[in-house]
Amino acid sequence: MRALEQSRSDEGHLQNTVPSGSFWNSQLSFSRQLEFWEQVINLSRSLRHESRSQQKYFNYADTSRKVEVVLECPSDIKAARAQYHVLQNRKKLLFCAGQSPIVEMSPSNPALLGLPLGDAVECWLKTTAILIIYQASQTKQAMDIAALRAICDRCIQLASNAPLSLWFIFLLSTLTGAILTGYTLLFIVAPSPRPPLPQEKNYKTISEDGSITEPLLLPCWQDSQGASPANDAKAIEKAELFMSVVVPAYNEEDRLGGMLVEAVNYLEKTYGILSEQQQSKPLSREEAESGGTRFRKHNENESIRAAPPSKGWEILIVSDGSTDSTVATALAFARDHQLSPHSKSHIGPWTTASNAKVVPIPPGSIRVITLAQNRGKGGAVTHGMRHVRGQYVIFADADGASRFDDLGKLVAACQRVEDASSRGIAVGSRAHLVGSEAVVKRSKLRNFLMHSFHLILRILTPPATAAIKDTQCGFKLFSRASLPYIIPHMHSEGWIFDVEMLMLAEFSGIPVVEVPVGWREVKGSKLNVIWDSFGMAWGLAVLRAAWGFGVYRMN
Repeated sequence: MRALEQSRSDEGHLQNTVPSGSFWNSQLSFSRQLEFWEQVINLSRSLRHESRSQQKYFNYADTSRKVEVVLECPSDIKAARAQYHVLQNRKKLLFCAGQSPIVEMSPSNPALLGLPLGDAVECWLKTTAILIIYQASQTKQAMDIAALRAICDRCIQLASNAPLSLWFIFLLSTLTGAILTGYTLLFIVAPSPRPPLPQEKNYKTISEDGSITEPLLLPCWQDSQGASPANDAKAIEKAELFMSVVVPAYNEEDRLGGMLVEAVNYLEKTYGILSEQQQSKPLSREEAESGGTRFRKHNENESIRAAPPSKGWEILIVSDGSTDSTVATALAFARDHQLSPHSKSHIGPWTTASNAKVVPIPPGSIRVITLAQNRGKGGAVTHGMRHVRGQYVIFADADGASRFDDLGKLVAACQRVEDASSRGIAVGSRAHLVGSEAVVKRSKLRNFLMHSFHLILRILTPPATAAIKDTQCGFKLFSRASLPYIIPHMHSEGWIFDVEMLMLAEFSGIPVVEVPVGWREVKGSKLNVIWDSFGMAWGLAVLRAAWGFGVYRMN
C-alpha cells in the first residue's frame, strides 16, 4: 500500500512537470524550453534511480491516466522525425501495473514488454527534447521562407513600378560588368609562354674528333624576322638544308635511342649527303658542318646565297628540363653514329634485331638543346622550331610511336597542297586505326575519354580545325614559309598546343592536309589519362575563348 501511494505521489509530481499536448504549440522561447527540459531531465534521473530500486511502474488501473511514451530514443533527426509522425498518428503505448507489469501495444504489434518507470520517463524526455528541436528548426525554416517570400514580393513590386529607361540602364550595366569580369578572368587564366632563358638559346653537338662542343649559339629565324622591314613582316631566312626534325624529350633516356636510330636511318638514306660526297668531290668542312648545302654565286654584285636545298638534314633534340640522362643519351648516340663504322645499334618500335642497320651520320647533324625548366611538350616543340634551318620541319615524339618511314608521304602531301607562298602543313593521322587492334586493346576509359575529347574539339574549334580527325598525333610537317604565321603566335605549352597550331594555320589560310601514318603503342608514356584529359579539355576551352574574345591576337 505504501508503494502504491509513493507511485501516485511520483505520478502527480510528473503530471505537474511533464508538459501537456498543448506544449507542442506553445510559444516558449528556445532558451526557456532548454531550461525547462534541463529541470525535467534532472527529475527523470532521480525517478529512474528510485524506480529501479523499488521496481515501480505506471499503474493504469489506479491512476486512470494514459501516458504517451516512446520506447526507443532516436539517434538522429531522421529517427526523431519518424517518431514524431508516430505520435501525430496517436499510436499510444499504455503502461499498466500489476503482478506482471506490461505495456499494451497497438493491434498490429501485440508484444508484451515491461519497462520501469524511470526508463520510460527518460526515453520519453530524450525523444521529446529532440522533437522540440526538430519542430523549432522547421518553424525557423518556415519563417525564413516567409521572410524571403516577402522580400521577393517587395522586389517584384518595385521592379514592376520601375520605368523602362531604368531597366535598360540596369541591364546594360550588368551586361557590361559581366563582360569585363569575364574578360579579366580569362586574361588571368589564359596561359602566356615564358621567354627563353639565355642558356636555352645555345646547343651542344659532337665535333669531328668525337668531343662534345662548348655551348654554341643557335640560329634563330624569328629574331632575324623581327629585324625585317615592316612590309615583309612574314619573311623568313632561306633554308640551309632540306629537313629539320624537332624532338621534344622529357626523361626519355630509355626510349630516345630507338626513335633516333629509325630517324637517322631514313633521313640519311633519303636526304643524306654522304652518298653524294662519295660520287662527287668531297665536301669542305664548312659544307659538312652546314649540312651539305651547296652554294652558288649569281654574279659579282650579288651576295652568295644558298640554292633551294634538296638534301641535308638535322635533328634538334629539346630536353625539356629532363632530370635523367636524356642529354647524355642523345650526345652518346650522336658520337656513336657520327662517321663511325662501329656504331652501337638500337632497337626502336619499328625495327628488330634482324633488320637494324648502323648508318653513319655527318658531324653536327644532331643538336641537343637543354631547357633549364620544364615547359611542357608544346613549349619544347615551339622553342625548337624557332631554331630550325630546314626547308621542311617536322616534330616527332621521342618514343618513336609514329613510323618515321612515312615522312616521305607527308612531304609529298605538303608539296601537293602548298599555296603560291609555299605555305603548307601535313598532319600525320591515326584516324584510320580506329577499330584496329592497337586501339581496341586500350582500356574502355581511355577510349571513352578519347571520343569525348574529339566531341569537345569539334564543338569548340573553327570549322577547318574541327574537320581534322586526329589533331593530337605527334607527327606534323610544316613548310618553312608557314612558320612565321604560327610559331611567333603560340601560347599553349601543354598537350593542347597541336590544336593551337592548326587554329593559327586556319586563321592564316594555310592549307592543311591529313595523311594516314603508321603508329604503335609504346610503353612509358608520361600522359596521365584521366588528369591530362580534363586538363586538355580545360586548356582547349580557355584557348578557344582567348582567341575568340581577343585576349590572344595575331598582331
